[in-house]
Amino acid sequence: MARRPLSRTTSVGCAVIAAMVLSLTVPIAASAAPPAAPLLVAPADGSTTASVSPTLSVAASDPDGGSVDVAFEGREHGATVPSDPAAEGFTVVVVPDTQNYSDGKQALLQQQLTWVRDSRDALDTAFVIQLGDLVNDWTLERGWDNISDAFRILDDGAVPNSVVPGNHDFDIATGDMGPYNAHFPPSRYAEGSWSTETTRYGGYLGQDQFGPDPIDRGNADSYALFTAGGVDFLLLNLE
Repeated sequence: MARRPLSRTTSVGCAVIAAMVLSLTVPIAASAAPPAAPLLVAPADGSTTASVSPTLSVAASDPDGGSVDVAFEGREHGATVPSDPAAEGFTVVVVPDTQNYSDGKQALLQQQLTWVRDSRDALDTAFVIQLGDLVNDWTLERGWDNISDAFRILDDGAVPNSVVPGNHDFDIATGDMGPYNAHFPPSRYAEGSWSTETTRYGGYLGQDQFGPDPIDRGNADSYALFTAGGVDFLLLNLE
C-alpha cells in the first residue's frame, strides 16, 4: 500500500490560499511473477529404486510470498528391466536384403535363419534385425509367402526379431504397403512368443500410442525394446 499526497492551491492577486490537502491509500497489485523453478530434493536425478512408494520431494517458492501447490506426474518406465551389468557379451544379428532369396532361393534363407535360431544360446543372441528389401517384387505374392515362412522360423523359435520395408517392398509411387502389412502386421510382433519383461515389440506409427498419429502405416514404422548386457536398447524401424 502507498500514500500519495494530493493538493490544490488557488492564486488570488498576490495571496496564495490553500484550498485542501489530503492523502489516499491506493492498493498496489502484487508482482504476479511466476514461481521459481522447483529444485529437486529427492530422489536424486537418474537414480533407481525398488520401492513401490518412494518419497518425492522438491523445494518450491513464490516471489510474492504466497503458498505454492506442487503436483507430481509420473509414467511407467518402458517394459524392459535392468539385467546384470557384469553380464557377458551378447550378439545382435543383422539380416540385410533378403530380396534375392524370395523367389526360388528361399531354402538358403531358411537355412540361415535356422542357424540363427539354433545358435541363439551359444551366441547369447539378444535380437535379430532385418534391414529392408524383404522381397524383390512387392507385387509377387509367392515371394512374400516364401519370406514370411522363413522368418516364422524365428517366431516359432521365440527369437526376438523385427523387419522393416525397403523400396522393393511397397509401391513407391503411391506408398501402398498392402502386401507388407498383410504378411508382417503389428499383431505378428505384438503377440510374439519371444516377448518377455526384457524384450518386447513397442508399437507402430498409427497406433495412437503417444497421442493421435497423423497417419497409420501399419508395421512400416515401428519400435522395439530390449535389454542386453545391462543396457536398455531402443530399436527404431523407419520406412
